[in-house]
Amino acid sequence: MNKRFIAILLAGLLSASAWSADAGAGVSAGRPAAPAGRPLVVDQPYSATHTLTMRRQQRDGAEATHRTVTKLYRDSAGRARRDLLDGEGNPTHSFIIDTDGAVIVLDHRNRLVTRRAARRVAPVIDMSAAALRKAEARPPVESLGERDIEGVTATGESTRHRIRTAAGSFEIVTESWTSKELGLTLHVRNSDPKGESVIAISDLERGEPDPALFAAPEDYQLKPEA
Repeated sequence: MNKRFIAILLAGLLSASAWSADAGAGVSAGRPAAPAGRPLVVDQPYSATHTLTMRRQQRDGAEATHRTVTKLYRDSAGRARRDLLDGEGNPTHSFIIDTDGAVIVLDHRNRLVTRRAARRVAPVIDMSAAALRKAEARPPVESLGERDIEGVTATGESTRHRIRTAAGSFEIVTESWTSKELGLTLHVRNSDPKGESVIAISDLERGEPDPALFAAPEDYQLKPEA
């Protein structure tokens, strides 16, 4: 796995949406902020499997499917871990985010650890006229009510967004289901005329993960940050 791919993965993992929906579950004013300036979700520990499935129609009409499976963990303090799994279910890389936003990257194949200092960014509210026009242009949200997913209550919503190109226009439909209690998005489906992508949480277990998951193994060699 090359450095560019690792950097892209890490950027995605540092975004709040990669770890939770920030639905306000267990938020404590006395806790530090998460990396994107959002409050931590505390006292809601869990372990789960996160599966991303992408299906796209090729020019020849055939359908291509790509699936990525990761394991997610969060402890009561709000620390989070994501394990990227290979085809046999073994972790190749792990990303651990501490309560202050510091990151540990584990390369299991080479038994290396990279540490990245906390990089908390205060939220910026853009009140410019352009930002307000963009907010007003956002597609309306349709409520889908509630349903049970993995033993917890999830609230659903759907949006439709039309994309215009030189060749015409097409519509993207997004359906998402979020547990307000856990502060976690449990299911997301994005679809357009060329295919769809689905994020699904499964094997959800409520309870404290092993504390050893949130620290680097002692026998891993420290790798300086690039």
